[in-house]
Amino acid sequence: MLTNEQLNAIRERTERATPGYWWVKYGIDESVEINVGHGFSARYVADVLRSNDGEFIANARNDVPMLLAEIERLQTELYYATRHERMGYDVNEKA
Repeated sequence: MLTNEQLNAIRERTERATPGYWWVKYGIDESVEINVGHGFSARYVADVLRSNDGEFIANARNDVPMLLAEIERLQTELYYATRHERMGYDVNEKA
């Protein structure tokens, strides 16, 4: 189970990362670059050795915030379900 401290550290790293659209540029010499932004304003971020690594890194910019939001949603749902159960409600009962 992730602690609140771990989740906050992940959230802080995510917020400090360059915002915007991250993408992979494949070179003709099998080079793989990670870039952020569009057109002439696109900025080089890093080189990677494998295209699968590049896809993972580039997509992590959007995937991690979505995962954090889902964790927060599930934690809230669990909190209310646990609270209702403690109050004697049947949390499995359909409305």
